[in-house]
Amino acid sequence: MKKSNIIEWASVVLALSALVISYNLLQKHLTGSFAIGLFDMGCAASEEKGAADCAAVLDSPWSYWPPRVGENKDKGGVPVALLGLVYYSVLSVWLIGVGKPSRPKRWLHTLPLLLVGFGLAGSAYFMWIMFTKLDQWCSWCLVTHVLNLFLAIFLLILWPRKHKIVARDNHANLPIQNQRHPSARQVTITILAMCLAVFGEKQLVEKSNWQKQAQFYDRYVKEMMNDGLRMYRNWKKTPVTAIRVTDDHPVREHHNNPKILVPVVMFSDFECPACRRIATFMEKQVQPLFAGNLAIVFKHYPLDQSCNERIKKPFHRHACEGALLAEAARRVGGNDGFWSAHDMLYKNQKTLKAGKMTVDMLAGATGLDAAAMQTAFASKEAQAFISQDMIDAVAADVTGTPTIFVTGRRVDRVAVSAIKFWDSLAEHYWKQIGKQRPASTKLKKAATQDNPGQPVAP
Repeated sequence: MKKSNIIEWASVVLALSALVISYNLLQKHLTGSFAIGLFDMGCAASEEKGAADCAAVLDSPWSYWPPRVGENKDKGGVPVALLGLVYYSVLSVWLIGVGKPSRPKRWLHTLPLLLVGFGLAGSAYFMWIMFTKLDQWCSWCLVTHVLNLFLAIFLLILWPRKHKIVARDNHANLPIQNQRHPSARQVTITILAMCLAVFGEKQLVEKSNWQKQAQFYDRYVKEMMNDGLRMYRNWKKTPVTAIRVTDDHPVREHHNNPKILVPVVMFSDFECPACRRIATFMEKQVQPLFAGNLAIVFKHYPLDQSCNERIKKPFHRHACEGALLAEAARRVGGNDGFWSAHDMLYKNQKTLKAGKMTVDMLAGATGLDAAAMQTAFASKEAQAFISQDMIDAVAADVTGTPTIFVTGRRVDRVAVSAIKFWDSLAEHYWKQIGKQRPASTKLKKAATQDNPGQPVAP
C-alpha cells in the first residue's frame, strides 16, 4: 500500500474518532451523561481548580456559541459539542466519499483544507477559553483538538502533486496523474451524504432536548406532588378569575355540616379519560377531606371540532354529543338528572367514544323520560347553553380538560391530581372556618403514597 493511501485512511480514522468523541460530548451536554460509559474515564467530576471535569466545562456558559456571557447571558446559542459533531461528520463523509483527488482536480482538495483551517482557528479559540476562562478543563475536548491538528497535517500531506513516473491506464489509455478523480457523481453523492448527516444530527439534538425536558418534567412532577404546602402556596398566588355560574349550572354537593361550601368550577369533557379519572378522584378522595363541603360546578368544554371552533382537527369526535346528552338529562331531570347522566357517561365512556351512546340508552340507565330527553337533546336551547360555557372557557383562558378553579383560582395541572395539594387546601379550609379538623377528614398515611394518575395534560 502506498504511503498516500495509508495517510488517507489514517485521516478517515482520525475524523471518525473525533466524530465519536464529539457525539459523546454532545450527549453529556444535553442529557448529563455520556452515551458510552468509557468516556467517564479521565473526566470525572471534581471541584479542584485545574482538574479535568468534562461536566463542569459542558455546563459552563462558554460551552455555547456564541457564549452565554455578557449581553448574551440569557440568549440561546449552539452547543460547541454540536459544532464539533457537524464539523467532524462533514470531514468524515468527505474523506470517505472523495478522499485524495487526482492532480487535475486538486482544487477540490482546497475545500477540506479551508474547512480544517477554520477548524484549527476554532480549536485554538476554545482551548484558550478552556485554560483561561474556566477553572476545570475537559480531557476529551482536548483530544478532539489534537486530532484536528493531525487531520490538518495529514490533509496537507495529501495535496495532489506531480508524479515523475507516468504510467498508463490500460482502460482509459491516459496517464494516471491525468485521470480525473473524483467523478461528478462521487462529489454529488458525497455532498448529499454530508447534508443527510447534518440533518440526522439536527434530529438527534431535538430528540435529546425533548428527552431532557421530559426527564426534568418527571423530576419536577415527583417533587411537586410530594410537597402539598408548596403547591398550595403556588395556587394561593394565582390571580382570581371571574367565571360565570348561573342557577342552571349543575352543582354536586352533599349538604353536610357545617354547610360552608368551597366553590369549585370544573371545565370538562365526557370523552376525556383524564376527566373521568379526576371526576372519580374528586368524589372519592378529595370530597372526604372537606367532609363533602366542596360545591363542584360542572361546565362544558368538549374538545370536539363539531361544536368547538378552537379545536382545529378531529380529537374527541363524540364529546359534543356527550355534552348534549348530559344537558338533555339536566333539562329533564334537573340537577340530580344531570349527575346521574354524568356518572353514566363516564362509566360508559368507551360506548360514547365509539359513537354508540344514544338518548334512549342514557334515558333507560338514568330512569328519565326518553321522549322528553330526545326533545331536549335536539333543542337549540341545549346547544346555546353548551356554547355559552365554551365562551366562558375562552374568557378564563381554558385550553384543555379538565381545568379546575377553586374559589376562582386555577389549580395547576400537576396539583389537580395530587392528593397532598388537596390535603393542604383542606387543612387551611378547616382553620378558616374556625373548626377543628375532624379525624375522619384527615389524609391517611397510605393515601399519601397513592397517585390517582398522571398529571393532567393541557
